[in-house]
Amino acid sequence: MKRNLYVKLNNEYIKKNKPSIVLGTWSWGTGVAGGDQIFGNHLGEKELRLVFEEAMKNGLNLWDSAVVYGMGASETMLSIFTREYPRNEVLVSTKFTLQIANEKAENPVAEDIPMYYFGFSAQIKSVIDRFYAINGRIKGAPKKTAFLMAYANSAYKDAEAMRVHYATLAGYLGWRDMGSVIAPGVWTAGSIRNTTYGDEAYQLGKSL
Repeated sequence: MKRNLYVKLNNEYIKKNKPSIVLGTWSWGTGVAGGDQIFGNHLGEKELRLVFEEAMKNGLNLWDSAVVYGMGASETMLSIFTREYPRNEVLVSTKFTLQIANEKAENPVAEDIPMYYFGFSAQIKSVIDRFYAINGRIKGAPKKTAFLMAYANSAYKDAEAMRVHYATLAGYLGWRDMGSVIAPGVWTAGSIRNTTYGDEAYQLGKSL
């Protein structure tokens, strides 16, 4: 499938046209982890075209997507609109989740999760809940998993509920737990400076 998604930019262009807002497209498209399953909507090309054109008209030209959003449905929908504009007028940020490439491979599953009111955020939890639909394929698969979380509170005990939840999930799925990085006191931009969290995450990543 041909996708016109990537724009090569030089530093001068970015400096002059850096958008202040990023527009997400997770709710675009349908299918596994798509807008219909996660958000309960059924937005198609007709409805989303109006959104895209209005945003572009107002200078909002930075769009975020991912392969896992509808397993390609979001990127495909976005590409329909972006190819109608000059390449230097559209910025697209996308990402690829390695573990979806081969469910049987021992690809590490790194769960990087912020705390929301002493638990997983609703967005992350909704993705985890979708594991049920493919439970037979992922339970017992030879995977490694690691847990990284950050939260504003300073008490380590406040992370206990999420740590137990993660451990329970990893144990149930039979995935090999490779370790955790718990980062309390991370609230504002720059909070991680002068801490060991970055080095801990780096070392954990190397061990995978």
